[in-house]
Amino acid sequence: MTARRVLVVALALTTLLLAGAPAAQAHTDRGVAGSNRAGRVAELSPQMPGVDLSVTQFGDCHQVLNGSSSTVTVCGYSNEEYLRIGPDGVWRNENSPATRLKLRLDGRTTLPANAAPDVPPEWRQVSTGPECSWHDHRTNWMLSTRPR
Repeated sequence: MTARRVLVVALALTTLLLAGAPAAQAHTDRGVAGSNRAGRVAELSPQMPGVDLSVTQFGDCHQVLNGSSSTVTVCGYSNEEYLRIGPDGVWRNENSPATRLKLRLDGRTTLPANAAPDVPPEWRQVSTGPECSWHDHRTNWMLSTRPR
């Protein structure tokens, strides 16, 4: 039986908000402009050999590649279990508020009653591979005002 390791993305990432002009055409990926933010992994604690956490897509997405025999748990916005990434694939908690909030880039959605951090998890397999990428609002400026 493998030990479960918990990955708390909010503590593992540092996001730098950069004010300024919109990205120039040269700073695009397939015509999609950057977000004027740069995200990076500052620390992964505890150390997890075989597990790689990175920030992708101009700082807007996170990616975990789990090459270990352990299961990595990614916590949602209220510290509830959101994702499990392990040798048997990726499982998403359908009762995590994060599951619904990530449907829209602005996070604006009405949560059903079962989408609450205190509701027992309902796991649904979303991939058979040990890797997952997701948009995370903790590193996404969603207010209509510009950061200073």
